[in-house]
Amino acid sequence: MWLLFSSSATLSAVILPAHFLATQQGFTLTPNFWLIKIYLFLLIGTTLFHGFYRLKTLFFDLTLIRTAQIMGWIFSGFFIMLMSILLVKI
Repeated sequence: MWLLFSSSATLSAVILPAHFLATQQGFTLTPNFWLIKIYLFLLIGTTLFHGFYRLKTLFFDLTLIRTAQIMGWIFSGFFIMLMSILLVKI
């Protein structure tokens, strides 16, 4: 699990600032090309996964172990639901 967490954090830390910088420079992305669709899917997916995992570990660090387990399931279901919707929309 830590490998997936660290890889999503690294990917998100590299892609997200580059995306913000490109949009500030005036570049716009229209999801007509399949590489842009994959890029947007990875950008949103890694950011969501990393954020949800950080929230789950926050509950665990506050010694709310049972709450962390329940929130882990809720966050996982929410992540799968959001990524499924994103996959259909893009």
